[in-house]
Amino acid sequence: MMNQDQYHASLLGKKLDTEEVGWSGITRASRPKAMAPEPPNTTDPEQSIERIKRDDPELRRLNLNNVKTISEEQFGRLCEAASSNSRLEGLLCSNTHMGDTYAEKLVQLIESNPNIKEISIESNFISPPMIARLVKALLVHKSVETFRAANQRSQVLGNKIEMEITKYVEQNPNLLQFGLHFDFNDARARVCNQLQKNRDRLRELRHSGGIAAPTDTTSLEEVMSSEPPNDYSIQLPATDSLPARAGGLRQPASDDRPDGLADDLAAKAVRVAADLSAGLGPITADTEQVARDLTTVARDVDRVAEDVEQAVADVSRTVADITKTAQDVEQLEMRLERDFLDGERR
Repeated sequence: MMNQDQYHASLLGKKLDTEEVGWSGITRASRPKAMAPEPPNTTDPEQSIERIKRDDPELRRLNLNNVKTISEEQFGRLCEAASSNSRLEGLLCSNTHMGDTYAEKLVQLIESNPNIKEISIESNFISPPMIARLVKALLVHKSVETFRAANQRSQVLGNKIEMEITKYVEQNPNLLQFGLHFDFNDARARVCNQLQKNRDRLRELRHSGGIAAPTDTTSLEEVMSSEPPNDYSIQLPATDSLPARAGGLRQPASDDRPDGLADDLAAKAVRVAADLSAGLGPITADTEQVARDLTTVARDVDRVAEDVEQAVADVSRTVADITKTAQDVEQLEMRLERDFLDGERR
């Protein structure tokens, strides 16, 4: 048995010559290194409230973690001031003895401020139904990208609350990080799948230069069953209409066309083609990459098939050699038996 110091020293080939740690004598546990405690959070709630009221442009992320002296009245004034703030993007309130009454004011803040992107309320005393209300409030503006609410008073949410939270998460296309423990595998899997879909959509938006898939929840069946538009023509102004002749239709002359109309149409066509190319570019690149991967896999399969065929041939030769050896042994036994019988007759 070795302690941690002996184990790491054995991996590195290092000598242990200290009095407390060595290779002889009784193995004792390693003493943990003395670490200085983290400094307390010196954020002043009253000063933070005043900065939020002034709409301070430097206050983007308010960190109130481990500030247990903030009262319910102060937190209410803070949420009321933050409801109309256009600069604040993150509110961190972990380990602040927050209960359901605090969380009720936080629900109003989330529903009224469309600029909040990060909410952290871990290690508090919020009940499971209130957590479900907070997750539901995220659907009002769908601006929050990070939500953390783990390690609350009630460690078990229950199947009903977990399914309700899962339903709200699946309706939120902008949520990227969700910190909450689920006891049921179905809720965990569905939430993970939705978060992965949201990240994939964001990645497609970044790679396509602004062209992304729609964020609504319209199903494929609804899209396929919808009626296409009846008119695909380009609506031109009344002054741009081509002149007609009483004798019937005729080809418009160059003098009949408005100045710059053909150039405008050509420019629009070029822009449409560029947009289509930008949208189809990543798809074409992905398709080519998949084709190259499939070709590589096919080559690997061919090599494996050749190796298997060679192995089968080797096994066949080995079986033939064993069979021949068995026949030789049998003939040798018969010869010895005949020699033995001849010796007895003599």
